[in-house]
Amino acid sequence: ESSQTGALGLLSDVVGGAAGSGFDADTAASTAATVSSLLDASLFASGASNTSLDGQMAGTVGALATGMIAGAYGGQNRSVVTDNMELRAFRTDCGTRDAAFRLFSGTGVANLPASALDAAGGGSCDAGAAGAPADVDVKVARLKNVYASEGDGTISDLLQIELGGEGTTVKIDNLAEPIVFDIPFDYDPALEDDYDQGTDTGLCSDQSQVLTFNCDVPTTF
Repeated sequence: ESSQTGALGLLSDVVGGAAGSGFDADTAASTAATVSSLLDASLFASGASNTSLDGQMAGTVGALATGMIAGAYGGQNRSVVTDNMELRAFRTDCGTRDAAFRLFSGTGVANLPASALDAAGGGSCDAGAAGAPADVDVKVARLKNVYASEGDGTISDLLQIELGGEGTTVKIDNLAEPIVFDIPFDYDPALEDDYDQGTDTGLCSDQSQVLTFNCDVPTTF
């Protein structure tokens, strides 16, 4: 597995270094294929929890998204889909901030409040607001075979979102409104026709917190 660790480190360095200048469609597709292959390798699929590597992989995917959207104009989006990863990057201006930031699977952001977009863009799109905000990049990804935390050893899909202004990822704290994710599950024939899946909600108070939801029908996960 040392060779896999080295491959991930090299990939992370290369993607991170090239993100600012951008990736064409072929380069993005080949990079995504490499990411997907690593997620299938024993380093991630063996069952050995390593959140440090998972974090490095998540950072690499974020850098790939930054490179995919570099040079785009407001309203454009770019995407790649592999067996183990789905990634979509949006560049929004004031006319496209209300777009649906979702992956093709339906997973994504059900509500991205204006306060988050204002913070990322450095200004408000409201009429009469002083100055024009920067275009905001919204990057949504879903990865397979990653761990939520070292403590419980739970392996699952990882849904991540990054916000940035003019190609730079920004940290956003203390939002007045929550960012709401929508993660649909495939139909499970074990469920009765009238089964109400309902909605689970949770509040994340800091970036180190892991939200855990318990479902009374485990076969849906």
